[in-house]
Amino acid sequence: MEFSGVIYQPHHTSHFPTSGNHPIMKLLTHTILATLSVTLSSLALKPAVASTIFDQKEVRQSDFVLMATPYQGGDLHRLTVIGQLSGKRPCWNQQGQQPAVITPLLLNFNFNGICMRGVDSNGYSIRIDGQDQYVKYSPEIISENNELQLIAKPSRAGRPSIIIARSHGPAESFSQLKFEPGWRITQRTYKGRKLGHLYLTNDNSLASLVPFEVDNRDNRSNQFDNAYNNQVEAIYREVVGTTVDADTSKSYAHLLSSGVSLNLVRADIINRDETTQALNQLYQRILGKSGSPAMLRSHRQRMKDGWSLAEVEWHLMKGERLSEAQQVSGL
Repeated sequence: MEFSGVIYQPHHTSHFPTSGNHPIMKLLTHTILATLSVTLSSLALKPAVASTIFDQKEVRQSDFVLMATPYQGGDLHRLTVIGQLSGKRPCWNQQGQQPAVITPLLLNFNFNGICMRGVDSNGYSIRIDGQDQYVKYSPEIISENNELQLIAKPSRAGRPSIIIARSHGPAESFSQLKFEPGWRITQRTYKGRKLGHLYLTNDNSLASLVPFEVDNRDNRSNQFDNAYNNQVEAIYREVVGTTVDADTSKSYAHLLSSGVSLNLVRADIINRDETTQALNQLYQRILGKSGSPAMLRSHRQRMKDGWSLAEVEWHLMKGERLSEAQQVSGL
């Protein structure tokens, strides 16, 4: 469920004349400018091309569940999509109604080949009317009217959000989100090959889902900036549990726009002091003490493998409950 990116590494040059008036230097300058022009044109077309090269494949809806994962003590939530790939072991169970409460069983075993899990834009995105919408809309969970709502949040200010799914009741632990009519899960494909990326899919036109005519003359540069900033914000909320400041967001967004992968940006954010502080706050709150260096290394690695801060919290709480149960039973 992860994208890969390339970091540009300049090649060493030697034995070239340094004078700008030298014929070789003039030819080299013209060549570089021409190459840059072609490269920038390709980058400008990248989102439009990406929205058409991928296709979607239908999946059995009962094999997937949308889960609202709490963080910041349950004040905020982010989306986790869990899929059942094989019947070897159940990936989740659910109890209750309005909302149903999900228990993510896949955290208890190595789920490779058994379960699919999407926790951010690496794992899922929005697709409307056969077009990828990751530049225009990103999934976000909000609390509204005494329920959780999964919305398509617009990157452009002034556009309305689109409701994708609801909890149909107040948030309770890991709440299930149920699709609104017209929405479903599909899987991304490329030339007929299934990819590890899921779509929140609606086949209706975008214009029919928003209460005004869609303006196709959006400023493309602003769209790109907002999309990259939204990706940074989503990662920060997931692994640090807080919003990101404007300067940090701008720096990481610039890296993403330069071709650095989301995985590398995520790994760098996980190594920041803010993530260490967030983990230590969890340790103090749940364990009553600071975490050991080995515990920090272990949880950092799990987060780099896809865990969120909320899942680290759930894992710690599960361990504490097990320890208390053993003490009561005399084990």
